[in-house]
Amino acid sequence: MPRDSGQQTTERITIGARRKPIKLLSGSNPDGDGRLTRDEVRGDVNFAPGFDSMDIDRDEFATLEEMRRYLEQTYGVRPKT
Repeated sequence: MPRDSGQQTTERITIGARRKPIKLLSGSNPDGDGRLTRDEVRGDVNFAPGFDSMDIDRDEFATLEEMRRYLEQTYGVRPKT
């Protein structure tokens, strides 16, 4: 029986979240300041859809720590450091 697309999406996110978040952050952070803005993630399928949820303190930036907390709270995944 094929899995539903929601389950597949959750599994891909869980697998991706186990990668080192610093690598993911670095790849989407062109100015290298260690935090993402909405403009920096625009069009990025990994970050753009969840930006508001990742920006826990609502300061318009998503930091590495906020990413870690988001992944843990949302998917139960503790990212590697």
